[in-house]
Amino acid sequence: MLTKEQLRRIEEIIRRRFLSFTYEALGDQVLSEVEITALQEAGLLRPSVRNMIGDSYTLGKVVSLFNRAEARKMGFEAILKRAKTMKPITRVEEQSARWAKEHAAQYIQGLSDSMVRDVRGSVARAATSK
Repeated sequence: MLTKEQLRRIEEIIRRRFLSFTYEALGDQVLSEVEITALQEAGLLRPSVRNMIGDSYTLGKVVSLFNRAEARKMGFEAILKRAKTMKPITRVEEQSARWAKEHAAQYIQGLSDSMVRDVRGSVARAATSK
């Protein structure tokens, strides 16, 4: 049976891994400095990550400038190059992207909490079945 300290450490590992995923998927704007520092100290941050929401938005905006056949022939780097020639995003678009990031981060946190609850339940069931 796991001790309370072992269970706490497992829960911490789960939470840090989900925070690492959040950072890699959404960028540093949705995590606190304390969370980012903890991830750095644990060696859970890669030096180079992409912003999934930002990249997806950029890709969609650029693709909308082309017909579908032309867009399918373009590589990601060519699309990003074209994106740099676009007008800056509007304030509404920026707010929409921020809203999407914040809500995605909340859903990821919910998944983390759910996994921690599942681990606790599995440990409790294992302890009572002996």
